Amino acid sequence: MGLCVDEFKPRKIELKQSQNSANSAQDLLKLLENGELEVDHTIFEEDIVYTPGKKYACLLGGVFLMGTILGLVPGYLLIRYIVKLGPIWETTQTISRTLYLSFNHSILRYECINDQFANVKLTRLDKKSHVFIGSLSTGEHGSKEEFCLSLGGSEWMELWSIGNLKSNYQNVKEFCEISGVGLKISDYNREKFDLF
Repeated sequence: MGLCVDEFKPRKIELKQSQNSANSAQDLLKLLENGELEVDHTIFEEDIVYTPGKKYACLLGGVFLMGTILGLVPGYLLIRYIVKLGPIWETTQTISRTLYLSFNHSILRYECINDQFANVKLTRLDKKSHVFIGSLSTGEHGSKEEFCLSLGGSEWMELWSIGNLKSNYQNVKEFCEISGVGLKISDYNREKFDLF
């Protein structure tokens, strides 16, 4: 018999060498779908089923919000999102995932609507990448803190909401351990959010 060769090794090397692109992200999705690629860490995963009743309720909520001055933009965004889900009389399943893949040191984000991939993005990490607590504006009168991932320079992405701080902090620490990405949280923020 001949030597046993890993048939996926050339594919992984090819993906490592490609730049951030929709094609390499689509290739990774196909490998994940076929079970040919393992996820090293799941950062975020959400599976929601929108029934026709739920869609109608969201549409009515959006119309109601648009009737108020402060709710104009959120109402519009809610209606736009529900319309994006397809016909209102059909049930729609949405799956959103953010994954860390160690073989090419990257974050893969995608949304799947009724088994159709949408909003696919592959982001490579580098030696300067690190996690920090960032303050994001929520409108005229407020902001919220989130765990963010710095991608080097001034680029960053939000990954974990501080909403459930303790469980997200555990997830952040696990991600940093697995990926080798630094965790840079100031003493002030550690004390403010009780992160010890």
